[in-house]
Amino acid sequence: MRAGAGGGGAPRIFDNLAEQINFNEASSLLSYSRDFSTTDGAWSTPAAGLGTALDTKFVLAIAYDASSRFNNPAIYLNGSPVAVTTNTTPVGVVLAGSTAYSLGNRAAGDRAWNGLISDFYVFDSILTDREIAELADPSRVWADRTIWVPVSIASVTLCRPTSDILTTGWTASTGSDLYAMVDEAVANDSDYVISPLLSSPTPLTFGITPSAPAGTHTVRVRGQRTDTTGQVRVHLLDASNAVMGSSAWQALTATDTTYTLSITTSGAATRMQIEVAP
Repeated sequence: MRAGAGGGGAPRIFDNLAEQINFNEASSLLSYSRDFSTTDGAWSTPAAGLGTALDTKFVLAIAYDASSRFNNPAIYLNGSPVAVTTNTTPVGVVLAGSTAYSLGNRAAGDRAWNGLISDFYVFDSILTDREIAELADPSRVWADRTIWVPVSIASVTLCRPTSDILTTGWTASTGSDLYAMVDEAVANDSDYVISPLLSSPTPLTFGITPSAPAGTHTVRVRGQRTDTTGQVRVHLLDASNAVMGSSAWQALTATDTTYTLSITTSGAATRMQIEVAP
């Protein structure tokens, strides 16, 4: 968050002698630079872009491969990439910076950031768009080819962030009543997030990546009903939400039980739908 004008017209978010990002007050943009042996590289975000307003929280991320001077950095604001302008093309070889980062200023102490800085991370590899989006907004949740969908009559839980299913509005949880997964033989109960309530007749629908080809697929569910009666079934859908195949209804007992459901699809499925009913 930026509260006002900072030091020297270019207040630093961070600086490590060879790499820095500042807010250019004259142009109302964020500027990133990296030192090279002959000519330093400099890039900037659009003027008056997202994150430059006073008293507005924003999340900034930079992904840059400096191994080649021909590479340009990717700059993200609030998890989304923004247009990057090359102000100076680097020449030479990249120079190593200090491992000591100055946050909210530079080492000389004359470029103070007028505002608040909450968290600062440096990674030893370049993050993907999805990883950056998730850091900016943890409610964006991905799961990999193992598709976990814990379900009960009262609520639905989706676990395994950090991969391919994108569903918004989830918050952290420590467990659940039922999970489902496609074409996998082993499951565990860690890393859950919990959704708003899922009750009959409202289903939960989300994307799966990679798609499930036409054929027969196995979905494992484990759980127990939270009412006097309860049942669950799973549909595999195409991109337009047309049903490619469905499991039979599976009655849930009052004890924690694992069920194996079979779904035969007539075409490739890119979405999954979980449905519960009394």
